Amino acid sequence: MANTSNKKNPIKISVILIITASFYALFSVSLYALSSVSPGLTDKIYTNNLFKAVNLPLKLIVSAFPFSVGEILLYVCIIGFIIYLLYSVITAVSLFIKRQNKKAFNKLIQFVLILLSAALLCVGNFIVLGGINYNGSDFADKAGYTLRSYTTDELCRLCLYLGEEAGAARNSVEKNSDNVTFYTGTLDELIEKSGSGYEVLCEKYSFLDGFYPEAKVVLSSEIMCYLQITGIYPYLVPEALVNKKTPASSLPMTICHEMAHQRGIAREDEANYVAYLACINSSDSLYIYSGYYSAFMYSMNQLYKYDIEKWKSVCAAVSPELFADAQYENSFWQEYEDTSPKAAKLSETVNDTYLKANDIEDGTHSYGRVVDLLLADFLSEN
Repeated sequence: MANTSNKKNPIKISVILIITASFYALFSVSLYALSSVSPGLTDKIYTNNLFKAVNLPLKLIVSAFPFSVGEILLYVCIIGFIIYLLYSVITAVSLFIKRQNKKAFNKLIQFVLILLSAALLCVGNFIVLGGINYNGSDFADKAGYTLRSYTTDELCRLCLYLGEEAGAARNSVEKNSDNVTFYTGTLDELIEKSGSGYEVLCEKYSFLDGFYPEAKVVLSSEIMCYLQITGIYPYLVPEALVNKKTPASSLPMTICHEMAHQRGIAREDEANYVAYLACINSSDSLYIYSGYYSAFMYSMNQLYKYDIEKWKSVCAAVSPELFADAQYENSFWQEYEDTSPKAAKLSETVNDTYLKANDIEDGTHSYGRVVDLLLADFLSEN
């Protein structure tokens, strides 16, 4: 008779796996909590050192592929999950039919334990591979800015400055027959130009320096449009991913935004500001325009909330061509939202929850706080 005592027990293996994953997740969460005690120490130990080191092997791997490794892995995981789910259910049902109830329950329990283990591993990896950066120092502290409350007059001055710069930069970019900013080159060519602005920034902010793979476009850009997403940095794979359908006036800013996350800038408002700096320091005219245009729109949105009359005065003073791009962008995204409002709402809810989970308590409204950094920068020189 065959000896079955040495056969591996799937349930025992699954239990060992989930215990291991649980300890890893608990360890990671503990590190995350500990990192919040001293932002400066978190920068010194993790953001400026360990973060770059632990991601280096992954960065070397993904940089060898012209496509998004993270996106392909996502598809593989989804397909694998569906196949494993069907296999587990069919096997369990078959065992129930044969009245082998214990084996059937074990098969279902094994499926649940493996699924939970995968989720716990993802949580742990998210924290270790970049989530801790949320507890680092504010960019304002790193840059030496003193943030304070600002008057609407100061905000109005900022809007006028950004509008003037954006209008001047727009003269050097391509436009289509509808006078909307347009790019005739390939996306690969546009992405290749993204590094010039960061090269300038690294001279001033050395913590942004290092080896980072170029941004990549995703195959599922159409799906991202329905979800109202222009780009993403998945953390589990250190790739800056962008939606290739994003309007040209905002696409360079999106590329630089996701590249900021690669460099340890976790908070959305700060990534927007760093992207702005990278764009306006670029050698490419479309990047320069995208930086000023995006910052202008962020600032004007805030001015509109607090002083409509001043907002109207800025609108009358700056180039009306800026609003041609704004109108096109609004209609572009609105078309997708109207087609699938539930998908857009779900994406907003998930993003809002994600931000709040990482102590960005204003949720999606935290994006407006980039204006504080813009004001601090502007007023320090004017």
